[in-house]
Amino acid sequence: MQSLFMKQQQQGRRLKQNQQHQCYHSSLLLSNNSSLNLPFEQPTECIFQLPNEQELHAHTAILSLNRPMQRNALSQQLVNELLNILSFIKNQHLQHSIRCLILKSNVKDTFCTGADLKERSKMSTLETSIFVNKLRFLMNEIENLPIPTIACLNGYCLGGGMEMALACDLRVGFLNKATIADDNADNCMTQNVVNKDSELLPKYFGLVETALGIIPGAGGCNRLPRLIGIPKAKELIYTAKKINVLEALEIGILNDVCIIDNHKTNNNTNNKVEGKEEEEEKMNEDKVFMNYVLEKFANPIVQNGPIAVKMAKQAIQQSIQLDVASGNKVEELCYAQVIPTKDRLEGLLAFKEKRKPNYKGE
Repeated sequence: MQSLFMKQQQQGRRLKQNQQHQCYHSSLLLSNNSSLNLPFEQPTECIFQLPNEQELHAHTAILSLNRPMQRNALSQQLVNELLNILSFIKNQHLQHSIRCLILKSNVKDTFCTGADLKERSKMSTLETSIFVNKLRFLMNEIENLPIPTIACLNGYCLGGGMEMALACDLRVGFLNKATIADDNADNCMTQNVVNKDSELLPKYFGLVETALGIIPGAGGCNRLPRLIGIPKAKELIYTAKKINVLEALEIGILNDVCIIDNHKTNNNTNNKVEGKEEEEEKMNEDKVFMNYVLEKFANPIVQNGPIAVKMAKQAIQQSIQLDVASGNKVEELCYAQVIPTKDRLEGLLAFKEKRKPNYKGE
C-alpha cells in the first residue's frame, strides 16, 4: 500500500512537470487566424477562437467544448487539448490582446457531463489516480489564468463539468422557455415568469459523484462551499442532488441566466423541428446566448484597464484565503502594480476630457 502511494506521488510529480514544461500534441482551431504560426494541429474535441475585431468578441477569446456524441465528457484527449490552449493563453494573452475568455459548449443542452466514464472504466487504479490529478490541475489552470473567465452553461453541467464551471470567475446559465411550455405551462409560469420550483425545468446542475461511489476530486469539495456556503454545498454533494438553472441562480452558483422564448413549433403543428431546422435553431440559440454574455459581461470587462482587471483578480483570489489584515497587504501589493502604468494615466486623462479611455495594457 505504501509502495503504491509513493508510486502515485512520483507519477504525480512527473505529470505536473510535464504539464508545466511540455506541449501536448493537442489541437487548436483559430477562427480567421490561419496566418498565425502556432504549434497546434487541427482540433478533435474543442475549438478555440482568438479575439476578432470585426466581430462582437474583440479582446475576448472563445473556447468551445465539442464532443457531441459523448456530451462533452472529459476524455484524456480533451483534457490535453484544454491544457495546451490554456498554456497558450497564459503565455501569450498580451501578444494577442486577450483580455477575457469565454468557455462554452457547441453541443445542444450540454455544457459538460463530467469525466468520460467509458474511458475511465478501462483505466487501472494508478491510471485513474493520475487522470484525476490531471483534472485537478486543469481546473487550477482555469482558475489561475491572468484574465477573467466566463462559463456559458447551456445545459447539463455535472461532476467534472460543474467543477470546470466552478473554476471560472463567472457563470451564466441558459433557459429557453419554449422547451418547458406545454399544456401544463401554467404550472411552471406565473405572469410569464418561470417558477424555479417547477418540475418541468430540467435539472442540469450537480456534483453527482457520491452516487457513483466517489467524491468530487477536481476541486468541487473545495470551491463549491466557498461559493455557496458550507451547509448547502454539503447538501448537494452528500445527496448527489441535481438542480435546475433557476435554483442554481438563487443559491449563487450562477451570476445570471439568459432566458429566451424561442418556440420549436409553428402555429400549425406541435411536432418538433428536425434536421436542418433543428440545427439552425441550435445555432440561433447559441448566437443569442453568446451575444447576451458578450454584451452583459465580457464587453464591459474588456473595456476596462486590462492590467487593473488582472490585478483585481489576483487580489481577490489571493486575499480571500487570508485574514483581513493579510488580505489588505495583498491588495496593497497589487495596487502598487497599477500605479506606474500608462493605463492609469490614460484613465485620469479620459475622465478629465470626458471621453472613453483607450487602454492598451501598458
